[in-house]
Amino acid sequence: MPGPRGGLPTDFGNGQFFKWSDLATHLELDDNVFLAEQVGEGGASTMGIPSSLVGCSNNVMVWLGQGPYPAPLPACFTVTTDRSVWDAAVATWKLRHGVVP
Repeated sequence: MPGPRGGLPTDFGNGQFFKWSDLATHLELDDNVFLAEQVGEGGASTMGIPSSLVGCSNNVMVWLGQGPYPAPLPACFTVTTDRSVWDAAVATWKLRHGVVP
C-alpha cells in the first residue's frame, strides 16, 4: 500500500490485513486471495487472521516476503510464493466486474 502511516508517499507498507476487535461480528472467509509483499508495519503478530473466524475454506495467501509466512494461518489457507496466483485472481475479478484492460 503506498504512503504508509508515518512514511513518504513513495514508501510502501501496511498496518495489518484485519483491523478487528474481539467485540466485532463473526468472520467467514471463503475463496479469497490475499497478497503480502513484506511483514506489515505492526510486525508479524498482525499478519494473522482474527480469532472471531467462524467459517473458512479455499483461501490463498500469496507471500512475497523473506522466509516463511510470518504468522500462523488456519488450515483453510494455502500459502504460495507464486505471484502469478495473485495476478490471475486480479484479472478474473476485473473481467467479472467489467473492467476494461
